Amino acid sequence: MLHRENRNRAEADALQKLRALLAMQPRVFSLNLAVCSGASRVDGLIQDLKGEFDSIDIARVSEQTLDIFGQVHDSSTVGPRDALFVVGIADVLTGGQDADIFLRALDASPRRWKAWYPYPVVFWVDEKSSKILLSHAKDFWEWQTAVFRFDAGHQGG
Repeated sequence: MLHRENRNRAEADALQKLRALLAMQPRVFSLNLAVCSGASRVDGLIQDLKGEFDSIDIARVSEQTLDIFGQVHDSSTVGPRDALFVVGIADVLTGGQDADIFLRALDASPRRWKAWYPYPVVFWVDEKSSKILLSHAKDFWEWQTAVFRFDAGHQGG
């Protein structure tokens, strides 16, 4: 029971820190990871946040994506936003296409994100994907401002 309470507290802390990032004024660019397994859990958290913040843009990455920045840039809306949420990276990394090309493009992209998005960019990934990013996209990982954890057994923010 104590473990569950600690986990719930850590997740509540992570959510509070993510809310604080989205509410920050003036808006500034940052790259962030939200680590959360289960599509329904991710969708629930995103819907809750969209209910609190008026202008969150959501970009879903397709399984065949090799240039994540290009796809997100082409599909995202123009204008000021509270944040950009990027979902679907786990599908790319496990979808059978060449993950190495995807990871190299992602690793080379942080300056492009910064040039185009003057507000927080949050990549929603599962634990396995976060470990792949840490080990195979080190330059991208080093640009991370925060990692928000919503999975059991991890500490928040």
